[in-house]
Amino acid sequence: PGATRCGTVDPVLVMHIPNANERQPSGVTRAEAVLNEQSGFKAVAGTSDFRTIVQRHKTDSSEGKRAKLALDVYVDRLVGFVGSYAAKMSARGGVHAVVFTGGIGEASQELHVALAQALAMSPLAPADSATKASEDCRQLRRAELGLEGDGSVPWLVCRTDEEAQMARRMMKMRG
Repeated sequence: PGATRCGTVDPVLVMHIPNANERQPSGVTRAEAVLNEQSGFKAVAGTSDFRTIVQRHKTDSSEGKRAKLALDVYVDRLVGFVGSYAAKMSARGGVHAVVFTGGIGEASQELHVALAQALAMSPLAPADSATKASEDCRQLRRAELGLEGDGSVPWLVCRTDEEAQMARRMMKMRG
């Protein structure tokens, strides 16, 4: 799930959205609006802001329980995604690193810790092995993730600037 997008869902779900085919003023169907603008973290936790979810998930309030569910679902989906990726890559030499980018990936230590704990006994467990990183990347260490012992692959957090990269590509295409 994303901030307001549903993520992977059963296609039959659309049939359970009232007036799913009704067009909205924006021209999209009600189903599109619900699945893209009213789902994800917003639907589960009541907010689309991941920082707020992280703050709330530590409380016993109803907001805290919803935030914990949103974080748990997110981590579960990430584990499934990277696990599938690792299985596919095993035939191609294996996974060489796990890289976090973007807003949540770059900024959320809580996400890094939750994911590290979920993958601690897997072939994707974070390793402290020396990794050559660029000035835009730093390696996450097992101790900062609350883990002991050895891991399998380095985990990196890399800064990205997608808008600048797209602008550079467009300028290059224009000649």
